[in-house]
Amino acid sequence: MKKIVYFGSREYTSKPFVDFLNKNGVPTQFVKLPQNKKNVINWFKFIPIYVKAIRYLNAPLIITDSFLIPTLIFAFFDKFIKVKYIIRIRGDPYSEIKQSKLLPNFVLSLFLSFVIKNAQCLIAIDHYIADKIKRRFSGVKTYVVYNGIDRKILPSDNEIKKKEKELIEGVGKKLTSAIKIVTVISLNDERKLKGLLKARRPIEKILKKYNCVYLIVAYGAFLNQAKKKYRDLEKVYFFENQSRNEVMSILCLSDIFYYPTLFDLHPNTLLEAGIAELPVVTKATGGIPEMIQDRKTGLLVDNISHQSYDYLEILIKDPKKRKQLGKENKKLILRKFNWDNLFKKYIRLLDKYLINNVFSKTP
Repeated sequence: MKKIVYFGSREYTSKPFVDFLNKNGVPTQFVKLPQNKKNVINWFKFIPIYVKAIRYLNAPLIITDSFLIPTLIFAFFDKFIKVKYIIRIRGDPYSEIKQSKLLPNFVLSLFLSFVIKNAQCLIAIDHYIADKIKRRFSGVKTYVVYNGIDRKILPSDNEIKKKEKELIEGVGKKLTSAIKIVTVISLNDERKLKGLLKARRPIEKILKKYNCVYLIVAYGAFLNQAKKKYRDLEKVYFFENQSRNEVMSILCLSDIFYYPTLFDLHPNTLLEAGIAELPVVTKATGGIPEMIQDRKTGLLVDNISHQSYDYLEILIKDPKKRKQLGKENKKLILRKFNWDNLFKKYIRLLDKYLINNVFSKTP
């Protein structure tokens, strides 16, 4: 059987799916797409991807999480030869288009409509974006399969202790007695930077009043801007270039997960916080309410600047509530976002709608 091809921009969220297919007897080739900094599309950087896209046109199925690259190739050739491709929607395409600076928005919107209408179907990572797409394209089949997480991502006790020793050496012994508020965030999107900056004032008040430290695990094009805004605050520590295992160790050592984003769809960092048994304080935006149950697994705010202080204070003052919300959060994540269950849903979906029972013998 010819290989299915997956064009993915993030190995962390795409590769587990590819590995699962290969392990279950479905040969799948992963092609990594270059990532854009600050959401600016660099078409020249994608020339090798265009070549690969043409090479794989006769694959039994192509899956991509990119709307414009290399999907434009698939949609164009679909007019001459039948190209079976589906788009896995990880972000809001219209929002991303508004931030792109290479072509006029109306041109990119035309491209987007073209590739969506020619796709076999769309698979969205949450109901928020699926509903948004359905309102614009009523005739396109759109399904929802959440991003998942593997419970095996948790580090060992020895790895956690090793990271704790490193943190104490860098931060000081005050780390052991302080309540640790942690943020893990990608700063390639300016809206996330703005959210983090809006969090500065409530964090400053919290750190002055309570025995807390604020740990920010971050990367991305806007990282230096964030560090400049926080550099005069005591008890704020940035951590860069952390491996996935190191990030999970920091989460396991923390007490509260704070995610001050202005907009997000389905942030994997919330799944990681849940696996680490942390209560969450974040904004009720995009697909986040599908991941966090307000007052049960975390606290959802409507305004980062005005409500963060009060909600963080609730958890700081009530350790029992912190523990209770954290436990419920882990239960929810393992039940609703378990990769094993979600993979099976993918299999049933692909088998039924896309490739004529190629997967019929898989579990």
